[in-house]
Amino acid sequence: MTMILNKVITCLEKNEVKYEFDAENQCITTGFKGENIEDILLLINAGEDEDYLRILAPHLLTNINEAHESLIFQALLHISLQTNMVRWAYDPMGREICATVELPLFDSTLTEKQFEFCLEALVKIVDEIAIPRLKAILETGVFMTLETAYMN
Repeated sequence: MTMILNKVITCLEKNEVKYEFDAENQCITTGFKGENIEDILLLINAGEDEDYLRILAPHLLTNINEAHESLIFQALLHISLQTNMVRWAYDPMGREICATVELPLFDSTLTEKQFEFCLEALVKIVDEIAIPRLKAILETGVFMTLETAYMN
């Protein structure tokens, strides 16, 4: 196990977060319950040479209707403009949205504070900001800014 993943496991255990470690793939799987998304699956791994930490939230939205794609993409770009750290991806084959945070480490070691900040940012942005806006687009077919979404 890498030093980075060892540190992540220590942090998860300290905070009593359940996880599974896949030794073959050097990946930690965990999840959180959200208010706007029932279960947020998280995959955590270290980059080659341990130069970064990646936290991936796959399958946030799946089977997106082609009629809504451009509105979904607009909303994700708008969310990226208004928030920090989270990167969005779209898989056209599975028509699914996922989110990642990648923390470069290069010549430093991962701290508990860094990991907890990245984890909290990803979960909060996905659950409290992105999912409500994306679900509203899928339900209404209308793009809403963050300000408009909170007014409704």
